[in-house]
Amino acid sequence: MKTLIMTLILFLPGLALADSEQATSRSTGKYAIDPTTNLSEVIKQVKPVLAYPRSDINLAAKTALHGAETTFEIFDAWLELSGDLDDDGFYHHLKVIFDADTSSEYATVYVKLFLSYEGGPWYQYTESDLFEIHHDSADDTYEVLTELIDGYAPGYYEVLVELHSFSHHGVMDSLILDTDLSNRSIALEDREHDDPYLYDDHYDADYVDVSYGVGVSGSFSVAGMIMLMILLFIKWRYFQARK
Repeated sequence: MKTLIMTLILFLPGLALADSEQATSRSTGKYAIDPTTNLSEVIKQVKPVLAYPRSDINLAAKTALHGAETTFEIFDAWLELSGDLDDDGFYHHLKVIFDADTSSEYATVYVKLFLSYEGGPWYQYTESDLFEIHHDSADDTYEVLTELIDGYAPGYYEVLVELHSFSHHGVMDSLILDTDLSNRSIALEDREHDDPYLYDDHYDADYVDVSYGVGVSGSFSVAGMIMLMILLFIKWRYFQARK
């Protein structure tokens, strides 16, 4: 009996981690100077995607362009948070804004964006469309808006921005963000935790409605909850037998 209980206790954290692997979000992007595109409206048409773990992240690595004179740099990047319907200080919208530069006249690039939950492994949650950057111009500053739908437990996150070139293989540059524009820790949670139907008086005008469920809300999967109930029942039977 004790062996079975210990086995279940050791197995439960694995179930919680498995649920985070089903994290879903949706993202869209544009040039920051573009006044005609409303990302909050565009994102409603975007299909949710699964985040997936990346074990090959090397923050010290930067691709050497052998025999090439072109260089790349994330000159600046910052983060804006929005969508806190229940006023608990955790947000389900994040917007990453960055200005990438190149030593050439122009270059075609894209970014991969990752989230790390409280020092845990990195999960790639989106990849931007291709866009052009022009030398050291600030007019090509780009922004990516993301809505966290399910599988992101309330907590503090870090964001990794990876810059890639359409013409070169590998990572051109990378940068980690751990605070927002107000220099506060990046406090996030998914839309399932930030339930608007419980807080109608805190309606957010920028809220993006999701009319279908994706996955299971909370930090445990269905299998995890069932296993927890079994564990509690076994412990109850065990202590009853000892009386």
